[in-house]
Amino acid sequence: MRIRPATADDVDFLTDVVVIATRDQGRWDPDIDEAAFRRGFSHWTSQLILNGGHGNSISVIEVDGLRAGRLRVERGRGRLDLAGLQLLPEFQSNGVGTAIINELKREAASAGIPMTLGVESDNPRAEALYQRLGFRYIDVRDDDRELGWNAAPGRHPVEARDGNVLSVHIGGDATAATTVLQLSGGPGCVNYLADLAEGAPVRVISPDPRGVGGSDGRLFGIDPSIEDLEDLRRWLGIDRWTVVGHSFGADLAVIYALRHPEAVTGVIAACGTGIQNDRDWKAAYDAAKDVEAPIVAFDPLVHRVMLEDWRELIKGPTLLRELATMDTPVRFVLAERDIRPSWPIEQLAALIPGATLDVVPEAPHEFWHSHPDRWRALLRSTAAAAPIIPRQRQRKRTAKL
Repeated sequence: MRIRPATADDVDFLTDVVVIATRDQGRWDPDIDEAAFRRGFSHWTSQLILNGGHGNSISVIEVDGLRAGRLRVERGRGRLDLAGLQLLPEFQSNGVGTAIINELKREAASAGIPMTLGVESDNPRAEALYQRLGFRYIDVRDDDRELGWNAAPGRHPVEARDGNVLSVHIGGDATAATTVLQLSGGPGCVNYLADLAEGAPVRVISPDPRGVGGSDGRLFGIDPSIEDLEDLRRWLGIDRWTVVGHSFGADLAVIYALRHPEAVTGVIAACGTGIQNDRDWKAAYDAAKDVEAPIVAFDPLVHRVMLEDWRELIKGPTLLRELATMDTPVRFVLAERDIRPSWPIEQLAALIPGATLDVVPEAPHEFWHSHPDRWRALLRSTAAAAPIIPRQRQRKRTAKL
């Protein structure tokens, strides 16, 4: 697909596509004088192409070298407005419109401004598409509706497909090419990593898990949690992102990437507990946990339900085989002073093809809190990969355990 500026040679086509698309939707008024409409619309389009300016652009959408549709965008007054999008019937329902809208959403997010659009009340198919893509009503009138979408830095409500509303913090560099999803641990903790996005050279998305912090809570579990991440990705208009998780968030990040490899460019899994429910591991953790003061409280109900679901998930008969053939790059990170036994993570690093294992020296489990510069280094590494420590240090660490 290609979007190019319209020229005078495109005026007749741009007029045709509006008439054809409107008629195909069953929205063409038979009482309209079509010839007069075409003359007026062609004249207006010609003037728009000739004069341009004021942030108003009109473009031709091409698919495989063929003219497929019309796009008009107005930029200004602190927002990006989708003023017109029409496709010929043969190019509809194949993702072209969604791809264009997502690209405009990315432009608006990079500029830190909202995106708005209008839709006529007799066009329910377009209205449903915009709602699926995360647009919400600003104004509802008899003849039309105004909808908006905003992913500027700050905190935003995002509605999942089952109606659950998530609280999502957006930070970092809104203009960066790389988007990072941060997943916190617990399970059942607020996203305690959100504030660490400040100054990061990447765009950082930090959702509160459902039932925690500012997010609504119902239907807890691994499947709803992963579906929430996909709903959030679609709402943002992101094709792929890097996932950085801490503690339980690290374990969830690996499963998310396993289920949705098309959505994940890579995983950094820091201080996870691995694919296990081992008695010896738990005994070692229980024996040492009194020396580790809790930093963040968790919701007991969310914690219990999520752990129960996790323990069922890891019993899956094909899970280890799927991990052993996983294509997504995974970087495991251990904290040298973490009281949690590291052997489950070392096993995963050896199991997943191409996975790497690093150690943060002299750092506890909650090193995002005690050594925030080290966590920020992880975020920076997603923009330009850089190891935390040399590989020989990792081998030394493994030999000690």
